[in-house]
Order: sequence, then structure tokens, then C-alpha cells
Amino acid sequence: MATCEVYGNKPDTGPGQLSATASRDDVNQANPTWLVTMVWTSDKTTYTSAIATANQLETAFTAQFPGYNIFAS
Repeated sequence: MATCEVYGNKPDTGPGQLSATASRDDVNQANPTWLVTMVWTSDKTTYTSAIATANQLETAFTAQFPGYNIFAS
């Protein structure tokens, strides 16, 4: 199962919940078989997919969140 974390450079500077949800929906719409799920906190958002690879998630969410830190595994 691949995961991708999106976070800022300081505590509580992760993407907003609405932005995180909209980005997940955009990625799922563009890649419907990925079935990306999300866990949001004010510090970071973690996206998970059993289908997509870590590299695919990283590429998709880097485009959604320029200026944020992205870590995929």
C-alpha cells in the first residue's frame, strides 16, 4: 500500500482540509482505479492507495501542492 504525505515547513502548516479533500477528489477523478483515501490533520495530510505506486502518488500530489513538502513511500 503506497502512501504520500503532504506537509508544510512549520507545525500546523499542512494543506487546509477543504484543499486536501478537493485534491484527493481531483486525483481520484483523473485516476479512478487508484481509489485514493485520505487522513487529514492540521500538520499534514496522508493519502493512501492500494493500487497506485508511491511514485505515482508523489507525482500527482506534487502537482496539486506546489511549495509543500511531499514524501511518498
